[in-house]
Amino acid sequence: MPIQLGRQKCLQMLNTFIVGKGSGLCIGELGKLTNLRGSLSIFELQNIESSTNVLNVTSLRDKKYLEELVLRWKYASLYLESCKYCSSLPPLGQLPSLQNLSIVGFDEVVRVGHDFCGSGSSSVKPFGALKVLWLMEMPKWEEWVSFGDENGGGAFPQLEKLYIRNCTKLTGGLPVHLSSLSKLDFIKCPQLVTPLPLTPTIRELEFSDCNEMLLKELPIGMEKIVIKGFNALESLPKGMIDSNDSLQELKIYKCSSLMSLPKDGPPSSIKILYISECKKLELSTHLDHSSLEKLCLWNCGSLKCFPLDLSPKLYNIKIKGCSNLESLTVPENYEHDLVTLQIDLSYCPNFVSFPKEGLRAPALYCFFFF
Repeated sequence: MPIQLGRQKCLQMLNTFIVGKGSGLCIGELGKLTNLRGSLSIFELQNIESSTNVLNVTSLRDKKYLEELVLRWKYASLYLESCKYCSSLPPLGQLPSLQNLSIVGFDEVVRVGHDFCGSGSSSVKPFGALKVLWLMEMPKWEEWVSFGDENGGGAFPQLEKLYIRNCTKLTGGLPVHLSSLSKLDFIKCPQLVTPLPLTPTIRELEFSDCNEMLLKELPIGMEKIVIKGFNALESLPKGMIDSNDSLQELKIYKCSSLMSLPKDGPPSSIKILYISECKKLELSTHLDHSSLEKLCLWNCGSLKCFPLDLSPKLYNIKIKGCSNLESLTVPENYEHDLVTLQIDLSYCPNFVSFPKEGLRAPALYCFFFF
């Protein structure tokens, strides 16, 4: 592109404008060309270093003679934020190379429908390349009318991760035919009660401040489950984990009424267990923890003693803020060395004793006591 193009103030026809890198032609040069008309294509938009006031810099709204505008960038990634007066989402499903999409702060959207996917031909799958989708801060959104249901699951064939956050009125309508989905993340969606996509590829779930109904029927084959802020939940639903033999990581945060895990206990496949701010939860020592390798207990007030022999593979133990914890224990007839490598014991004011036999942990290299 010619340098200092903005000096050509009488210029009327400019078919292509290429945004330069570094010291190259900046987008601000367009703002000086007030007489442009016809068609304008702006390429290499990824080279814009700052999005601050970009509309004012280019002054596109003042170019009243323009009839057609084309915007292009190399990375199939799009972030739309704070479109507070938009009542519908644009037909982004027509972008065949889009891989990462974030939609944040569309305050007036009530319904996400077929217009989101676009009206392309039946041979073109909407959002055909999309892998990650974020939908956040949409306070009036109530329903997602799934495009995939009418087209045999044609939409979102490559979608791997779906994040929905702070959509407090959303009740249902999630797409069910998501053949590549591996992660679901719902935060602060208290009205959402729709069945989850039961796609066999899902491996990771995270729910925070949502409806308990979501926990009753989960996809099988989970490897990681994180739940947070279910204050009315007294016990984990039996169906939540009894069909997930491959579950390796379970994290539970801020479930103040939670008193117990399912009677059958967590799957013996669990390697990592985090429990935080569940003051009523009691950790049963009679369950099968044979695969457990890492355990974190934070602010669990019901814990009085902790058995170091809970699992033969347990190498990392963190116990913090457990105000009623009094002792660490090992059975008198326990003849094996502990595999424990790290112990972190802090903010437990009632702790008074270690095992009388001492800590038979020859591999222990870190012990933090505060």
